[in-house]
Amino acid sequence: MAANALNATSNSIGMAPSVLDPPRTPHILLIDAFDSFTNNLASLLCETTGASMCIVKITTEPSELLCLLKQADAVVVSPGPGTPVNPEDVGIIDMLWTLSDELLLPVLGVCLGFQSLALAFGGKIERLKEPKHGIVSEIIHSDMSIFSEVEDINATRYHSLHANIGHDIQVLKAVKQPKDLWESTSQAPELEPLAWTFDADNGAVLMATKHASKPFWGLQYHPESICTGSDSTKVIRNWWKEVGEWNSKRHRAPVCACTSAAGGGTPAGKYQGKTPLATSLNPQEASVQPSAEVLIEPLPKAEPCQDRAGRTVISREAHLPEVGVTEICNMLRYKNEDFIILESAGKVHDLSRYHIIGLIYPGETTRLDYIQRKHVIVETIDDTRRRGNLSHDLRKLNCSPWSFLKLYLEQRRATGGLEWSPFWGGFMGYSTYETGLATLGVATEDRSDDSKDYPDMSFSFIERSVVIDRHLGTFCVQSVIAGDEHWVNIAANNIIRLGINDCKIPPETRCFHPTPELEECVQRSIVVKPKEQLYKEKIRKCQEYIRAGDSYELCLTAQTKVRLPVTYARQDGRFVRSDFAWQLYQSLQYQNPAPFSAFMQIGKTTIISSSPERFLRWTRDGLCQMRPIKGTVKKHPQVTREMAEWVLGQDKERAENLMIVDLIRHDLYGIVGAGGVQVPKLMIVEEYETVYQLVSVIEAHLTTPNPWVPPPEKPSDYEEEGSRAGLTGIDVLATALPPGSMTGAPKYRSCQLLDHIEDHQPRGVYSGVLGYMSVCGGGDFSVMIRSAIRRDEELDLVTTCGERADGFAERAYEVWRIGAGGAVTTLSTEQGEWDEMNTKLESTLRAFRMPGK
Repeated sequence: MAANALNATSNSIGMAPSVLDPPRTPHILLIDAFDSFTNNLASLLCETTGASMCIVKITTEPSELLCLLKQADAVVVSPGPGTPVNPEDVGIIDMLWTLSDELLLPVLGVCLGFQSLALAFGGKIERLKEPKHGIVSEIIHSDMSIFSEVEDINATRYHSLHANIGHDIQVLKAVKQPKDLWESTSQAPELEPLAWTFDADNGAVLMATKHASKPFWGLQYHPESICTGSDSTKVIRNWWKEVGEWNSKRHRAPVCACTSAAGGGTPAGKYQGKTPLATSLNPQEASVQPSAEVLIEPLPKAEPCQDRAGRTVISREAHLPEVGVTEICNMLRYKNEDFIILESAGKVHDLSRYHIIGLIYPGETTRLDYIQRKHVIVETIDDTRRRGNLSHDLRKLNCSPWSFLKLYLEQRRATGGLEWSPFWGGFMGYSTYETGLATLGVATEDRSDDSKDYPDMSFSFIERSVVIDRHLGTFCVQSVIAGDEHWVNIAANNIIRLGINDCKIPPETRCFHPTPELEECVQRSIVVKPKEQLYKEKIRKCQEYIRAGDSYELCLTAQTKVRLPVTYARQDGRFVRSDFAWQLYQSLQYQNPAPFSAFMQIGKTTIISSSPERFLRWTRDGLCQMRPIKGTVKKHPQVTREMAEWVLGQDKERAENLMIVDLIRHDLYGIVGAGGVQVPKLMIVEEYETVYQLVSVIEAHLTTPNPWVPPPEKPSDYEEEGSRAGLTGIDVLATALPPGSMTGAPKYRSCQLLDHIEDHQPRGVYSGVLGYMSVCGGGDFSVMIRSAIRRDEELDLVTTCGERADGFAERAYEVWRIGAGGAVTTLSTEQGEWDEMNTKLESTLRAFRMPGK
């Protein structure tokens, strides 16, 4: 939305200004109940009313709330998890219904806010027989009050509880005549029904109400959801009109901060942030500062790196349509150059365009490892200036790991690379699920092993790379090292010669042939899968939390362990431990190619991945794209695409996807502001090598003005930062973790519940993200699913039949972990979720089952 629209002045709010008064922007105070859709609601309100937003949490101090109310034209209460019966779930919301006449102002409650309103004036909060989360229902309304001249509405619902006001349609399941639907009841005489919906399983469910004498309204459905009909916007406009009329009749004009302070007591609160609303008040007189989360804090200025700043990319490109990633990497491995691969495997389309190979030189390539429990980033350096490990204490630097990475990358920005190449050099690595939990503020048990200190984030700074454009049949060799033209030319020539020798067989049709040593090792592997009954018990726990209103959707996961016997081979006259990771990756790609495949050996961690899901991509000009996947149908000769589309069109599958789309919109709106998020693709079916999946695409552009400061997703406070200028995709990445498709919604409460349900077992790299951040300003990360992860120092000792005197022996096995799971809703069945988890698991286990075996 344009900035001038956000500064629009309402001519129906408060007293008429004098000709000498400057135009005034109306203000809405939005109270957030730790929901993952709040920013969507803020955007809808900004675009519809032209008002500015101040967002505070339900944990705000009552005294601060009273100050903020004096400055607001109206209050909106957001959805949220829990029940209004529990004071901890609603916090300061209950204060709104008992305000004195002096402080009374219009209030609109949505979902939890609606239920709190109903409970305060005689309604009872009860469980629905069948909860409705991500379900779109037809809303029947009275055509009165905020529904005046509104057409029929199809609206998204996210609720397990409902308000029972003792109406005949709820108790007797019938009314004598249609107009009786809009009559108040003896149980809740001050509440006037405005809208209902009728479920086959729940019967009549109250969808909207208003107070008979006070300016209170409530909506049970979610007007901000992407699938709620556009006519619902008229409801918000009508409400805003009634807000203006009520304020005008009462001659109520919100006061500025300095006016409130002059009256004594606590000065009125500041509508914090770089927003039109902040500039319309007097920040010098304000003392109440609702918290706003800024995850990318500015790092104290580092020493300038004269030899690194202002780099120019050295590159050479050539046309070679039949070159294969495997052949290039085998050549590099032969020349003792290690690598990280981000491979767009499978059929060539928009998602499967680029292969990126980052060259790693042990002892030379800089790597940054973040150890979360110690709050340090360990920088492994080995160059001509200094050698060894340099530890950065982030507590002393007063910054987050993401702000450290952001500044580190900005100091090494480069120019002159090829326009078509998305990666010129920069960071390649991963971030774990637990890093996202910490950013979100979800506390987990300290399960770290002091002897290992496996990184929670690990990124190598890549200076030499190869990028292949499958669409153009072109590759380029690149370096950001000054004077590296010689290496670039030699590497390019080697690839050209390799292509001439190998181009008779297209890369996509080449077979993988495992070595006899790998075949023998895999035959002796031990696979430990989740126990079916235990997993189904956890599904039931998820559904119980959902029925209680604590979550809309919970993305339950479990881990499988694959043990491979440790073997040794003679090399250069000595025995060295065999490493089959590269062959296992080739096996996985041959049997389950995917657009976000990856091979990574970084520090003490090895990752092989065939992920189909992009988490976040951002371009050099600031366009951000997220592609959540929810809904899976296993491929089978008897399953056609039409059949898969029918299955993925059912309520359960669409509800799962919709919830994550709305959650991601919330995350992006928190960065780009009102009107800055688009959904070009909503719940479309995409075909992959082994499955059909339901996919959505959500986009935002970082150049969009930000009209409010979003609230933190956690109850702790962040110190307010300065200007939001200079936002990059790294800011979006930090804000949006962990991936919503791996948590559920609302994200904060769902992550807490999942940690408990999954027995506090860390997910690690699984459910995290993997990708690159380039010196050109772009980046691309996938969700870590369909992946196997090995912590290289982790060994299991397994007792087997052997040559010991007692007939047994202990053998060392390396451990690969594979995570898999699915989104649990109240529409889920235990068997269905168990089968879906196994479908996803089997796609990765293929790596450990040799082709044709």
